[in-house]
Amino acid sequence: MLCAGVGMLVSFGAVLLALFVAAALLRAAVAVANRVAGSNLTETVVGWEWDSADDEDEVRVAVGVPPIPEPGVARGMVIVFLAAAANAVALYALGVVVFEGFDAYDDWTAQALVYALAALVGFAALVGLLAAMLPTTVRRAALAALFAYLLLLALAALVAGLVAVVLG
Repeated sequence: MLCAGVGMLVSFGAVLLALFVAAALLRAAVAVANRVAGSNLTETVVGWEWDSADDEDEVRVAVGVPPIPEPGVARGMVIVFLAAAANAVALYALGVVVFEGFDAYDDWTAQALVYALAALVGFAALVGLLAAMLPTTVRRAALAALFAYLLLLALAALVAGLVAVVLG
């Protein structure tokens, strides 16, 4: 019984670590998307009068506010978890339809099609979650999701390359 409890604790820790790394990748993707999208420029002085000699009438407003607010660690982990859950549900549903309905267990093109469609559903879910949980537009959320997917692919290629070199 103790061994099962330790196993659950280790697997829970692995899931939390994976969510933490994915949230960091999401935060990096949002930062890159903010660099590409530019900044929301606002007026620097509000309420300034031409004939006023003192500076007390000036009200400063933030300049260069990022168009996509960067998520904190907890919010990023929630966004990544919900997007992964939507992706898993889509992958399961598409797998059942394609593999059970069309009896295409050995067809690699059907498997690639299922994974590609599930990735599109996951992308749409990530865009929707980013637009809903971060106050931004859908276009900017799609840009951040695109960079998140690109960073995830780069990380997966790096890990695959390291595994290939080690197992060599």
